[in-house]
Amino acid sequence: MRETICRKLCTRVHRGPAAGGAQGRWDGSGTLSGQGVSRLQQAGHLIFFILSVALWILSRPPVARAQLTAADTLTVTADREETAAIIREVGRRMREADMRAAPYVYTSITTRTDYYGKTDTTGVVEVVQTTARQMRLKDGSVRTLTLSTSRRRYEDGKLVREETRDEPQDARWRDPARSLLDALPFMPGAADRYDYRVVSTSLVGNTLIYRIAFDPRNAFDPLPSGEVWVDYAGWVLRRLTARMDPDRSPTLLLKDVPLYRMKQEQRSGLWLPVDVRLVMDLKSAPLAHLPRRMDMRVRITDVKLLGEVDPGHAALVADRRDTSEFWLPRAEAADSLAAFWARVDAYLGADEDTMEPLAGLSPADSVLSWADGRLADLTRRPRPWRLGTVPLIPRFNRAQGLVPRVRLEAGRVGDSAPLARLTAGWGLAEGKADARLDIGRSPRSDHSPWG
Repeated sequence: MRETICRKLCTRVHRGPAAGGAQGRWDGSGTLSGQGVSRLQQAGHLIFFILSVALWILSRPPVARAQLTAADTLTVTADREETAAIIREVGRRMREADMRAAPYVYTSITTRTDYYGKTDTTGVVEVVQTTARQMRLKDGSVRTLTLSTSRRRYEDGKLVREETRDEPQDARWRDPARSLLDALPFMPGAADRYDYRVVSTSLVGNTLIYRIAFDPRNAFDPLPSGEVWVDYAGWVLRRLTARMDPDRSPTLLLKDVPLYRMKQEQRSGLWLPVDVRLVMDLKSAPLAHLPRRMDMRVRITDVKLLGEVDPGHAALVADRRDTSEFWLPRAEAADSLAAFWARVDAYLGADEDTMEPLAGLSPADSVLSWADGRLADLTRRPRPWRLGTVPLIPRFNRAQGLVPRVRLEAGRVGDSAPLARLTAGWGLAEGKADARLDIGRSPRSDHSPWG
């Protein structure tokens, strides 16, 4: 499958011989003219170009030369349908690898900044930073234990209050997180709702990195636009940046999403979103004290596996390329990749942060071991029931017109999927309602907002 997809996406474009051949004719002006130029002129131009490039490379510093020799950009052409197939395959592999992943624990550091003033530097700014130890089980459910919380309040740029709570809270179950941008191209059923454009394909070290831009096909769909970087070694998403314009806002209180950024790295054999940032601009509402802007960033550290690695998971994330075809040693290739991703992160502004982690929030090994024990003991406690609502993407058909929809879910807190789901919609054109009731667990991929 990987080779077929690569053949679809990768097309080298070579310049052919000049039209007209090498035969020229004398036109009396002291030059050769005709449909082509002479072989002697072509050879001279080629030698001059090679010498110029060689002198320029030799004049560069050693580190720059290493990066230049380890990275080459290829010209790529691919139509929208072929690129959509690649996006679907990458999403499928990511979801299957996630479902086959062994249980693991990790530390999350969440920083949320609320801006109430007219600008980011005026008025009231509140910052809350939480450090938690979390355990993710094989079925996708999550247990969490908050280790510490820090709060800061700024007024016109001056720190006026700071509170820190270092007492760990009780371990509890947590519902699976649902992103505001669940309709990204890699989610189930969303790949065909976008137009794609291959921005570049870069040969970095011994692997290909695809940079693909995406935009909603339908001007009325509340979908984001952005770019993704896909690593051919394992077909894994490495970087993603997206935005949602004001005219595509899916909710009444959300004005727009100027930034959504995700950075994936491999930790303990798992590809995890180690750094995610979401910036939302909100609308003002009567009787609601809402911030003008919310900036949230989540970072993951201290990842540890709790069980045996599933052979199926290992096969999905393994690099099955023929190492005999690599043209750089592994160490040099790793250095080139590190330099490449550092440049991408600088381009995406990944080093910017509203508030750096405070001293003392990174837990010690003894605290992590204690927290892991508390999370493991949570199995003996019964999980409470919960009832929640999930807004769905509206549908449109000729008979009913626009059909706003919502889904009610009932299940246990922490379950990867609800036990019962009631999906209801109202056709605005006919003024009729329709509903569907599903009983029993569904795959985790059924959390798609497409319903």
